Amino acid sequence: MVLTERPIGEVCPIERARMPGRTVLQWDKDGCESMGLVKFDLLGLGMLGALDHMMRLIEEHLGTRWTLETLPKEEPEVYDMLCRADSIGVFQVESRAQIGTLPRLQPRTFYDLAIEIALIRPGPIQGGAVHPYIRRATGKDPVTYDHPSLEPVLGRTLGVPLFQEQLMAMAVTLGDCTRDDADLLRRAMGSKRGVERIEKVKEKLYAGMARRGIVGDRADAIYVKILSFANFGFAESHALSFALLVYASSWFKLHYPAAFLAGLLRNQPMGFYSPQSLVGDARRHGVTVLRPDIHRSGAQAGLEPCEPAADDPLRYDGALAVRLGLDEVRGIGKELAERIVAERDRAPYADIRDLSRRAGLTSTQLEALATAGGVRRLRARPARGAVDGRLRRARRPAAGQHARAAAANAARDERRGAHPRRPVGDEDLPGAAPAGAPATGARCGGHPAGDPALVHRRRTPGAGRRPGDPPPAARHGDGHHVPQPRGRDRDAQRGLLPGRDGGRRPGRPPPQRGDHPRQARAQRRRRQPGRRPGRAARRARPRRRHRPCRRGRPPATSARGRRR
Repeated sequence: MVLTERPIGEVCPIERARMPGRTVLQWDKDGCESMGLVKFDLLGLGMLGALDHMMRLIEEHLGTRWTLETLPKEEPEVYDMLCRADSIGVFQVESRAQIGTLPRLQPRTFYDLAIEIALIRPGPIQGGAVHPYIRRATGKDPVTYDHPSLEPVLGRTLGVPLFQEQLMAMAVTLGDCTRDDADLLRRAMGSKRGVERIEKVKEKLYAGMARRGIVGDRADAIYVKILSFANFGFAESHALSFALLVYASSWFKLHYPAAFLAGLLRNQPMGFYSPQSLVGDARRHGVTVLRPDIHRSGAQAGLEPCEPAADDPLRYDGALAVRLGLDEVRGIGKELAERIVAERDRAPYADIRDLSRRAGLTSTQLEALATAGGVRRLRARPARGAVDGRLRRARRPAAGQHARAAAANAARDERRGAHPRRPVGDEDLPGAAPAGAPATGARCGGHPAGDPALVHRRRTPGAGRRPGDPPPAARHGDGHHVPQPRGRDRDAQRGLLPGRDGGRRPGRPPPQRGDHPRQARAQRRRRQPGRRPGRAARRARPRRRHRPCRRGRPPATSARGRRR
């Protein structure tokens, strides 16, 4: 964010951003800084928004109001969770590197969290500060200092420089640098020309260290630590602010895991993990996660009452489940989800046709909702006329029909190879998948006036056979179908093509070469003198393999030079 005393358009060129209602500067951050503009970097906005949603959801469903100031401080259970590396979704400590460092560092205080955040950064990693600090923090190595004058500067980090402020103080203490030179070091940390800027004060640093008796390898080691922060190092004030968000997000993950998940889902994309990974981690912690529902879900993820989970004294929202929002469905954005919810608040949706008409959904979006299970509670409204009669006959039980009508229906079903009549259930309605079918198999793109008795009906062996087809497949003892030939082999069994297995109709003479029109045309083309071979002949001819030349390029050949 940039602040100016005059309208920003009079100072530098601006342009519209992709997000509606926002503008961006056409200069980069270095250009704004060189022109003297006041620039602010606002970080952690995603987690701040997630924490705000968590507090609002808790107050709405449980009546407890929390703020960052009222959270209990220094809870041992929170640090126990972090020491177990149970930090998926937690701010700044959910990366693989942080997860691997937490059990080794064993943070037990608030300042340990600040050090954990600043430790896994390019500056300390390239400066070789990670392992020395962990060994000193765990008592494996003694705490030492490169010079006695550095003890007040590096005392709180056990003699290992981790923050930008410490590097600036080291330059002033050891190198006789001025405050302006120290500010130059601060601007150099993380900038594009950081190494060049640090090189400007190299002579002052070495001269000051030489006056204090630090020469040779000791001086080079101190300079390498300062130079490594050119690739970015954390400020201590920055790390302390982030540590507050780390502790707050860890506290909500421990005591309100359901609200924690809902808050994270409402502020995606953020962090290292996808919503699927966050949902899986929440389920492993005993949180009930319900799929989107067109009648119950909001535009975004929310909470709803459920059966109390297992008794856990550290969990305060055990009677709440997470209901995924409609915006979690692929192809349904936040704007469309809000329109669906707004239309539902006006009047409940009667069926899929009503949903598509009022919300303006396409067939692809309807299929996405059906695949996610969001339209399970919708019913297809039957059409008028003959469909009503078919629905009534389909719902009529077979046992109550007249004997003669039942026999006629059975004979007709046997001729058609269809299933016997049975009552129509919820799984047969359009928009609902049959029992046991995968979620991706559901389809709601059919016409609502279609016969629901024919929706998702499986085809029986022998149904819809054409003349010349083989008999229906028999079944093995374990219930599996005997594999039947398809494509060219099926045509060979009908006598249309010579199959690979030589199958043909009973009583039909074996096919001769050239009987098929396609084969006859190929033979006529071969007999024509001077005609280029057909596609089949060219494919059958072996390809010429080019040997790579010394320069790695294939030799140039023309069409006449190809081998025939």
